[in-house]
Amino acid sequence: MSNFATDILRAFETARPEPDWRRPAALLAGLSGLAQEAALDLGVARRDAALMAWRRALFGSQWRAFAQCPACGTMLEYELPTAPEMFAAPEDVLEISAEGRVWRLRWPNSRDLARAAACPDRDAARGQLLARMLETPADDAPTALLLEAVAAAHKSCWSVDLQCCACPRAWNVLFDAGEFLWRELRAAARRILREVDAIARVYHWSEAEILAMSEPRRAAYLELVS
Repeated sequence: MSNFATDILRAFETARPEPDWRRPAALLAGLSGLAQEAALDLGVARRDAALMAWRRALFGSQWRAFAQCPACGTMLEYELPTAPEMFAAPEDVLEISAEGRVWRLRWPNSRDLARAAACPDRDAARGQLLARMLETPADDAPTALLLEAVAAAHKSCWSVDLQCCACPRAWNVLFDAGEFLWRELRAAARRILREVDAIARVYHWSEAEILAMSEPRRAAYLELVS
């Protein structure tokens, strides 16, 4: 039976060796059992909504983060939004009105963004990305307008408005669900591995036996060890 510790370590083991662009999909694959190649093909909105749901399931509804005021340098602690609507992915296809017609685009996936990032020419990268996203190819597509609309749609899903407590500055923070979850999950995995190491050294139990314990029981053994 799966438990918190095994879920965390399985996802950690899956995601740790991956490059940054593959890691959110690897995290989702490690947590959900979805094939990693299939996770790479998910639109980023659907992928990130799934990661948010997993974050809530593993760590609860509170999700604290920190940001530095760009005006005065004050460090702020704030909570990332974890309301249920955050876990409902937007529609897979976006309909955007521009230059007198409606354009249908799918959300970019991990592969699309990686290919665009690897292109040395910025304009070529943007054109390549849009071409992959358009439902029907069109040479006259207004690249800048459409990509700006997609970016705005993404920002509306994954951003937080902040107000500095020490000065009048207000600004908007766009958060990366995959990166935030990876940092939290990595810290939890390292803690669990330290616990397993401490208990195994004294009692000589296997990793599987230790991980099969409930969190309270493992904590009780750690108190005895210390």
